[in-house]
Amino acid sequence: VRRARPVEKNVSNGVRLKEKVKEWQSHLPSPSLLSPSFPGADSSSPAGLAVGERRPTDVPFDAETSFGQALGYYRKRDYLKALELCQKALPKLSNPARAYHLLGCIYADQGEYEKSKEPLEKALEYDSLLFDAYFKLGIVCIKLKKPEEAIANLKKTVFLSPDFALAHFYLANLYRDFKEDNKARREYENTLKALNSNSKAELDEFGGGFAKETLTRTCQIYLERLRKKGVKIRKS
Repeated sequence: VRRARPVEKNVSNGVRLKEKVKEWQSHLPSPSLLSPSFPGADSSSPAGLAVGERRPTDVPFDAETSFGQALGYYRKRDYLKALELCQKALPKLSNPARAYHLLGCIYADQGEYEKSKEPLEKALEYDSLLFDAYFKLGIVCIKLKKPEEAIANLKKTVFLSPDFALAHFYLANLYRDFKEDNKARREYENTLKALNSNSKAELDEFGGGFAKETLTRTCQIYLERLRKKGVKIRKS
């Protein structure tokens, strides 16, 4: 027959067990620390992060960086990626003029002239001194067969940037089409003057395949034709 353990020993073991449980509980976090209502915590935030706190890998969106990347892709003629980044940056830029300008250029360079006109006009609403936006809008208006609008925009281009050779050249062609020979002569001469003082970087960015020598020779040919019509040509 198994003998029962002394009652005193069982009681002693029970007391020690209760003391051990209390010791474990003392190391547990307070229930309030686990509650979403704990000050500084947010039930919608990832666990362990305070309101507004980000994980080290969470990079905040930077509209200026996104726009710069869009510009880089545009220059590489990756229009799809440029369009995506430009549209993403546009609503968050403090001054969206350049982004609207870029948006118009992306559409225009793909032949979507009707679609490009509105963002270019929007760019000029935000910044009326963007001479290159006036230039692009002038070219778009030529493509859309709106010569009067084209002339108005190209005149603003050369007013803001007198050495913009290509703007003078397209303006000369428009005046020639309207048979305004003296104005055409003036703008061809202004083109040659601008080409002599500037133009390499401009032609690289806006030339659309024009080389300086080609543009110079074209102006000289048209000036000679005007001279034969009796228009007085200045000596270069």
